[in-house]
Amino acid sequence: MSAASVTELVVFKTLPSVQAAAFHSCAENSTRFLRTCPGFVARHLTRSEESGEWIDVVLWTDLASAEAAAQRFLSAPEAGEFMACIEPSSVQMRHGRPYFSAT
Repeated sequence: MSAASVTELVVFKTLPSVQAAAFHSCAENSTRFLRTCPGFVARHLTRSEESGEWIDVVLWTDLASAEAAAQRFLSAPEAGEFMACIEPSSVQMRHGRPYFSAT
């Protein structure tokens, strides 16, 4: 596995009509696309029980790869169903470089 030098953090809510099981399937399909993108390292998708928001953490080797994948993601067929589940106004996206890491 390549070392990640950029963390992408996306926080969002799904539409009220979207069931978690259906969303899980859409997320798996979109992950297949991410795996084809240069610079992809890993993805972790979690859900906050308190707010109902989803927290999507994607690790990349570099910022250019993350930004290129984000542009391609918008038109990728594998990502279309995933994007259709998300409340557009709720999306918050950030990129950062590692400062501290512990295991």
